[in-house]
Amino acid sequence: MTFAKYVKDRIINIRLAVFLTAIVCGILVIFRLNPVAVILVTGLMIIVLSVSFLIDFFRKKNFYDSLLDNVRRMDKAYLVLETIEEPQFLEGRILYDALFDIDKSMAENVAVYTKQSKEFAEYIEMWIHEVKLPLSAISLKLHNLVKQGGENTEEYKKLLKETRRIEEYVNQVLYFVRSENAEKDYHIARVSITDIIHEAAMTYRETMRDNGIDFVIDQPEREIYVNTDRKWILFIIGQLISNSIKYKKDNTDSYVKIYADNRR
Repeated sequence: MTFAKYVKDRIINIRLAVFLTAIVCGILVIFRLNPVAVILVTGLMIIVLSVSFLIDFFRKKNFYDSLLDNVRRMDKAYLVLETIEEPQFLEGRILYDALFDIDKSMAENVAVYTKQSKEFAEYIEMWIHEVKLPLSAISLKLHNLVKQGGENTEEYKKLLKETRRIEEYVNQVLYFVRSENAEKDYHIARVSITDIIHEAAMTYRETMRDNGIDFVIDQPEREIYVNTDRKWILFIIGQLISNSIKYKKDNTDSYVKIYADNRR
């Protein structure tokens, strides 16, 4: 808050103070008070009013400047109330109390939505696990078709294709729900890049084959190990493959190439 803006905002008060000072000075003159006394009284009034004006300006300036500076610097501006002291002037206390009530209301609403979100996520996870039961039954049916030599029939191919699509969509929902609290679902371990690539190749080989996409692996010269979560990295590779299928051009040779480079 600048002094010029403060003066502009208090211009009516300043005019009233000047008017009051002029009236007092005129009354003293009318009563023929000693000119020296008139000057002293008038000067004293000007000093008192000026000091009062400056004190009010600086205490408000300190509060509002601190408030605005903290709001601009903080990532979570709604926590600004915890960074400032309660002001000692009426306008500041009104603003401080209003911010306190707003923060309290916001915290209560956030708690409600957080609870609802958590309950919904738990329901979705439960639903996904329930959905996987009939998917397992379908997979068993497909396995029986293979035993009966029916893997080349149209029924088998259609059923296999739709089952894979459902499994992919279910896994997408599951990982999306878990991504809200991904840090709780991580299991970081030292794993081999080669093992991950081979597992991804085995998992998605039929999907890529059915869509005419080759899986090219550039084997590293020596084994590379990384610290990661196996299921999450496999999910990411699966999303890359899914997008490759979605955006691949027709009548072109398409492939996904995976390679590892040990850089430090």
